[in-house]
Amino acid sequence: MDFYIISHTHWDREWHKTFEEYRVRLVIFFDNLIELLEHNPHYPSFMMDGQTIVLEDYLAIKPHKKQQLQQLIAHKRIIVGPWYIQPDEFIPGGEFQIRNLLIGQRIAAAFGGSMQVGYLPDSFGQAAQLPQLLQGFGIDYAVFWRGITEDECPDVDFIWRSADGSSVKTTVLAEGYGNARLLNDDPDNNVSIIKNNLAALYARSDKRNMLLMCGFDQRNANPLLPEIVKQLNADLPEHNFRIGALTDYLAAVFKQGDKKVVEGEFRKGKYMRVHVSIGMTRLDIKITNYHTQTQLQRMAEPLMSMSALFGQPYQHELIGQACKYILQNHAHDSICCVCTDSTHAQMMQRYHNAQQISAMLLQDASEYIGDHIAYKTQGTPLVLFNFSGSARSGYENVSFVTPAEDFTLIDSEGQPVDFAISAVSAINQNDAQIEIGQKNQDRLLYRYDMAIKVRFPGFGYQALYMIPRSMPQSEAKGQPLFNESTATFTTDFFTLTVQQNGALTYTDRATGEQFADLNYFIENGNAGDEYDYSPPVSDRLCHPHHGLPDIEVLHNSSLSAAVRLIFNFAVPADTGADKRSDETLDQRIACILRISKDSRRVDFCTTLHNQARNHRVCVTFPDNQPGRRHFAEQQYGMLYRENSVPDPDAWQREGWEERYYALYPQQRYMGFEHASGKVLIFNKGLVTYEINSDGATPVVSVPLICTMDYMGKQDLVDRPGRRSGLHVPVPDSLMPGDHTLEYAFMYLPSSEGDIAAEADRWQLPLLATTPRGKRGSLADAMTLFAVETPNISVMAFKRCEKGPGFILRLVNQLADKADDVQLRLNTTCFNRVRRATLNEQEIPGDMSFNALTGVIRVGRLQPNEIVTFIVDAF
Repeated sequence: MDFYIISHTHWDREWHKTFEEYRVRLVIFFDNLIELLEHNPHYPSFMMDGQTIVLEDYLAIKPHKKQQLQQLIAHKRIIVGPWYIQPDEFIPGGEFQIRNLLIGQRIAAAFGGSMQVGYLPDSFGQAAQLPQLLQGFGIDYAVFWRGITEDECPDVDFIWRSADGSSVKTTVLAEGYGNARLLNDDPDNNVSIIKNNLAALYARSDKRNMLLMCGFDQRNANPLLPEIVKQLNADLPEHNFRIGALTDYLAAVFKQGDKKVVEGEFRKGKYMRVHVSIGMTRLDIKITNYHTQTQLQRMAEPLMSMSALFGQPYQHELIGQACKYILQNHAHDSICCVCTDSTHAQMMQRYHNAQQISAMLLQDASEYIGDHIAYKTQGTPLVLFNFSGSARSGYENVSFVTPAEDFTLIDSEGQPVDFAISAVSAINQNDAQIEIGQKNQDRLLYRYDMAIKVRFPGFGYQALYMIPRSMPQSEAKGQPLFNESTATFTTDFFTLTVQQNGALTYTDRATGEQFADLNYFIENGNAGDEYDYSPPVSDRLCHPHHGLPDIEVLHNSSLSAAVRLIFNFAVPADTGADKRSDETLDQRIACILRISKDSRRVDFCTTLHNQARNHRVCVTFPDNQPGRRHFAEQQYGMLYRENSVPDPDAWQREGWEERYYALYPQQRYMGFEHASGKVLIFNKGLVTYEINSDGATPVVSVPLICTMDYMGKQDLVDRPGRRSGLHVPVPDSLMPGDHTLEYAFMYLPSSEGDIAAEADRWQLPLLATTPRGKRGSLADAMTLFAVETPNISVMAFKRCEKGPGFILRLVNQLADKADDVQLRLNTTCFNRVRRATLNEQEIPGDMSFNALTGVIRVGRLQPNEIVTFIVDAF
């Protein structure tokens, strides 16, 4: 048998220690590695954990070492890439997974080349669409450790296929990424390691090749390895041992085309923990990640691209820096939040850095566009930007600041526009400006929050005009949506009633479909740690649904309404390993319901005032029909999952590393599908949900807060045995104080099933700006592009990394094929379209693009398929 020994390290940029603490070790590590490889020509190669950020981190301290590193990497003595940072696969957004590889490969190329293997040694489970992501960068191989069992594939080498049909040749590190880490100068020890690996892996191998990983966490290169290999070849002459690269092993093992094809995600902790409940930890950080990603990817970057079309310089470097700040938090331990308090605090600062860059770029781009529009002469302009590529119409909530005290609205044709003001407050601009050497003069502005009726074909802008109130009034009048006497909302599409216990009943007015006990809160104990939620041996559940909550009407018009429900109930003050405490504290939940006249969606903005320790609060939404499966958004469209695992007791009976149950990751939504329509539960950064199938119908439970006092504990109910991480206190993970969570419920009849458009409408509010008074030549309404096929989402609109063109990326949200996919470009802006890879390389072939109408006929997209275009501007 041929043994391929991979000399490597697994480098956590931050975890038990902060980034700077680990960087001290990193600098010493690289110094030693460079010296070893330069002075020992018999040491063929060392793998640098599949990431490139370590190069930046090292050279920031020792820039004079760059040439030496370039020499070693160019000659494949040090193997780097393809990632920028070793990621988690479920929490980061899909576009940021693409940027992770885009930046990682660019850095690796500058140093001499990237390893073309999707190496993921420590990610907590494997996402179903990873093969499509890797193939988009021309990467044919994947190597990972956690999540797979012999039920998915009995062999360590197989073909892994995504729903779109993309596939990669894959090896699972069945014995981990350190199965040869203990090789040393003791020949008997080394022979024993080889025999142990043969016993563990031979039956699952191809019987000809075996992979030995000589390295571990923050581990230096083993300087004795060439001599060890020589000794092994002498002691075990029936085998052949060599120091090699992953690509050497993969090329050998996949020579034969007889490998099993496997599909789907891998999240089972049978042999190694995947920490299925890790998404509950530090939801404040995960929510911040969601908002920061959205602001950069879906707002600032696309608007900067639009403004670049009109002449504003495109800030490649600033967008890249903001992207790097976010990606640095996407390292698997970081974004999963299994670190020290100091590390988590530094993560939040990176998010703040990215937000500040994004906010300024967004402001600059919107002002630039606003200054170049040719406005009508009547009224003061109010410019609205729509960031979704899908059509959008109806009443939308916007906020803006203007000196106008009282006004009505008209569109560019002079027609009245319906609106309803929900709040107005005065702002003294004097407080926010500095006039050097002068006394600032008071200047009052007014901040308006209102619902406005709009219609957008796609991504673009339109100007409305504020007219002084002396002209005919057009603010909408009519019956308010909320009836205080019956505690019921009534819209064009549904009624929503506050039940006597404070939960809600939703009734579709057209079909009569009814959903009861929505927005039901449940609190219980958590004896777990940062890695896993786990109940105490004897848990106690609490809830506030013992009567009607306090109801406070915040705003109530014929177009929109907002009502606050206030719950107060007693919960145990703390939770131990065995039971919850007898002492209780008050748990306050204030839940604002927001309803629009012509929307099917109910928006929830829930604030928890947290005082208790080691506990969890979830909100639940029952379906109204029994069912076997549900769907959820992953990074690239939706996938279907079972409502219950087939054998829920197998993990205990077979001695798994952790409990496996119907707890899953999500992106923006999950839901149920019936013949009559779809139920959707949206979220903003609440990355985990659980399905309880014990009753007549499945119930979705979404964790809103889950607190813990230690990084790692041992002997948990749901995770017996050793602890994960260190047993160090993490008081910030107890999350005292107020926490605000956003989620929504929606019922879509089967005839109105554009989930992509609804998800965008939920995620992307309109931006409203009041221009500075300059006038230009642009039309006062413009659509840059519009997706004209349901369930197709825009992922990105950005400048190309190289060249003058723009990248427009779409994804099929459906887990089924989408036929006759079509989008339309603005023909005054764009004149050429080409297909491209995720790596922004042009794909040869003709595109069906009509330069007169702007129509791109994409044709059929496979389930979850990503399609990328390079669009050229005039």
